[in-house]
Amino acid sequence: MWRALVLALVLAAPTLAAAQDDPSWTAGVNLRREGRDAEALAAFQTLHARTQTPRSLAQVALAEQALGRWGAAAVHLDAAMARPDAWVTERRATLQQARAEIARHVGQVEILVDRAGGEVFVDETLVGAAPLASPVFATEGTVVIRVREGGAVVAERSVTVQPGALSRASLNVGARSSTNGGSALGPLGGVALGVGGAAVAGMAIAWALRESHVQRWNSDACFPAGATRSEACPGEPDAWSAAETAAIVLGITGGALAAAGLVLVLVDAGGGSSESAVACAPGLLGVSCKGRF
Repeated sequence: MWRALVLALVLAAPTLAAAQDDPSWTAGVNLRREGRDAEALAAFQTLHARTQTPRSLAQVALAEQALGRWGAAAVHLDAAMARPDAWVTERRATLQQARAEIARHVGQVEILVDRAGGEVFVDETLVGAAPLASPVFATEGTVVIRVREGGAVVAERSVTVQPGALSRASLNVGARSSTNGGSALGPLGGVALGVGGAAVAGMAIAWALRESHVQRWNSDACFPAGATRSEACPGEPDAWSAAETAAIVLGITGGALAAAGLVLVLVDAGGGSSESAVACAPGLLGVSCKGRF
């Protein structure tokens, strides 16, 4: 910490009056002198958001160094020294000393993302948009890599970084939905499965009712002395026939809905890949499916 503080005091020397006169610059330098590095970082970030100069970015990097945010400091200091700036040129030797200190605390991570366009963050530092052209610097230890699209995190994983070493992290975002609101196949498939399941349950009830009427028709209750079954139980044949028809209709409908729902859920889960195929056929009392994934 003391090395970063000494560097900040050296770099704050009033060689360039324009920089020194900026309120955010002055506030940041004073806060660094007082050891209030987090507040100084905020001041320099405000300054850099407004000016976008190499010197303001260098001060951001030095404040990050003082806070132990080595990965962000490496990224920002390299970017600052890569651009022409009189203030940076005058202090290049000192900045290089700071970069050497930072190098002892950072490794590199090769980040592979399966979909282009998302913003890639290492911890809370934006390092670019996928795909990244080269490995990025990260602070030693465990870091969290996130991919954001439209502000939402779409992939995340942790990786351990060793100083001076290269690590790799692969993040699977998946296929992009063809609609802005996301795929409706999964929810629709879930509804179809639910309704199909209810229909199959109704089939089982109707079939049980049909069996009940058949058993009564064949029982002694429907064959009393001196009367035929049709005379004793005239409604039973129609009742079991109606129950049987209902069971058949519910079974076919439920099987078809369940099959369609299963296909929709599997297609949604597979991102609509042409490598997946499902074939289902409803039967009298159920449905059978076979698939390739």
